Order: sequence, then C-alpha cells, then structure tokens
Amino acid sequence: MGIDAARIKDMIARRSRGETLAMIAEVHGVTRERVRQLIKKAGGPSAVVAHVAQSAARHRADQDLLELVRAAMKTGTFEASKIARQIGATEQEVMRVAKPSDRRKFVRHVVQPKKWSEATMLKAIETAAAGSSRITVMDYEAARKAGRINGPTVTVVIHRFGSWVAAIGRLGLTASRVSGRGRSITKAKALSDLVSYFDRAGARVTAANYERWAGKNSAASLGTIRNIFGTWSEAKLQAQKAIARGTHARG
Repeated sequence: MGIDAARIKDMIARRSRGETLAMIAEVHGVTRERVRQLIKKAGGPSAVVAHVAQSAARHRADQDLLELVRAAMKTGTFEASKIARQIGATEQEVMRVAKPSDRRKFVRHVVQPKKWSEATMLKAIETAAAGSSRITVMDYEAARKAGRINGPTVTVVIHRFGSWVAAIGRLGLTASRVSGRGRSITKAKALSDLVSYFDRAGARVTAANYERWAGKNSAASLGTIRNIFGTWSEAKLQAQKAIARGTHARG
C-alpha cells in the first residue's frame, strides 16, 4: 500500500521533533521499519539527528515538569508523593527532575514495605485460584485488585520464588495456556520463541513488536509469555541469559 506525500511529511516532522520510530509507526499504522525506510528515502533526519532531537525533547519535558514541581512547592507542598499527585506525575519522575536544592526541601515520608512470608504468598495464590488447577498472572492480579485476596504484587512473588511458574508450582498449579492450534505452550517453547524473536528484532525488542511478530510466526502469544515468566521484563532477561549461554539455536 502506497504512502502519500502528506503522511511522509508528517513522519519527517515527528521524527525531527524527537518522536521514536515506534511512536510514528503506531500513529500511521505501519511498521517501524517501514517508517525508517520512508524517512530515509525522503531525505529526512538521520538516526543521529533524531537521537539529538529525542534528547532535546526529553530535556524540554523535564524542564516543564520541574517548573510544575517548583510551582507545587510554592503552594506549601514539600512531600514528593503529594507533589506527584498534585501535578499528575509519579513520585519517581518528581525525584528525577528535582535538583539537589529542591530535594533538600522535601519532607521525607517513608513507608516501610510489608513483609510477606512464603506461606502467606502461597495462601493468597491458592485463594485466587479458587479451586482451579490453573492460575495466570492476570487472574491473580485481578483477584488482588478486586480485594478478594490479601497478597503481595506479582513482582514480589517472583522476587521470592524466582518466577511465577516456580511459585504456583509449589501448589501443584499451572499457568500454561493452550495455543490456537491446540498445543500446550511449555516454558522451553516460549523461551525458544523469544530467542528467535530477539535474533530478528535486534536492539528493538518491545512487547508490542513481539506480539505482532508472534502472530505472524505461530509463536507463543504475549499473554502466554507473561503468564509463564510473570512479566515481560523477566521474559527478556531469561531470553538474554539463554542467548549468552548459547543454550538455544538461533533461528
């Protein structure tokens, strides 16, 4: 399908403002690679120029955020979490853009994290499963957010047990889904699919790109990957370790 000149002009303008290829691709409904090709063919900004523009855009955004932080402080708010809520940002973003002179004025408000025992975690998972032999990350989080269970986040569970699969395995449960072709997706198969994707994606490894690639290559879906490994970040880490060990053949 051809791309008209107006759309290409818009792509170039967005790239010049510092938008990423992925962001532009989403707006125009094409692939990131197609955006790169069109911009290059039309004589648009190079990757180096675009990177400089991205850095400048981030700097401007940080400066705007810092102004909001300081405006909130002028109203008498000196607790980072309250400033974040007031300006619609996260506490981490507030702390990142604040200068040392700003941070020295912040009131410390430290909330000690709740300590969860393994027994409590496993009980929460078992309750969330509600008698089923299968429970996914999404099932557990839905039960937790709905208040049906009193348990930690999935991230805390994974840190304690090493993976979601290991945690639910202690209860004899499974998180595996069945693919559209009726095959059970094992952890080994999911890991193999991830490694194959890494080989083709290069440095542009994202959950959204993997989901599109998986749909075209009969690979484990993004949902299945998250169910097996707990989070996309954990899945990427395991794939990177497998590649480093050379335990999976490159596709």
